[in-house]
Amino acid sequence: MLYVVEVPKKGLPKCWSAPDMESFVAQVQLERKTICHVTDRVMFERITAKELLGRLGNPAPSELIGTEQEWLYDVLMDQGMHAKLYRADAYTKDDGTYSIEPINEYEATLSWLSEGLDTILVFESIEEARAALYDMRNWLFSGGMEGLTGLADLLEATPSSGTALGKAVLQQFQLCAART
Repeated sequence: MLYVVEVPKKGLPKCWSAPDMESFVAQVQLERKTICHVTDRVMFERITAKELLGRLGNPAPSELIGTEQEWLYDVLMDQGMHAKLYRADAYTKDDGTYSIEPINEYEATLSWLSEGLDTILVFESIEEARAALYDMRNWLFSGGMEGLTGLADLLEATPSSGTALGKAVLQQFQLCAART
């Protein structure tokens, strides 16, 4: 189970969970389609050189020489039509660029999601999320108390967690905040 705390630059943190990395990717993609109706930026794409050539109108590979797509000619000559190409604009910080180096879809999605946020916290297990509640360094940001209580509430609502964390953690946080 993944537990996510999105901390915007302004406003309150948003806490949510996903059963696994695949579901995390699907949820972020769905949110992206809902919020960003039109964009040239790509969260993650895996395509073959042949498919990309098709998008360009199926020119003969030699027609790519001397164009912006000359790199594709090189890939076709070195690796062939079935070479896998990857693109993830936020992850590579290079919009529109394809690479033959594999890119992890989860990491690319996490990079895309974190753009525009002040902080993003992702805990990849219930144990990691529980432990994070007790480490006050995780919550020393604007809206930290809301992030902490949001995660605690999310954990309480998780059937497998079997623990009531919210009130005890909030009291601990308030005590720490009162001392500073």
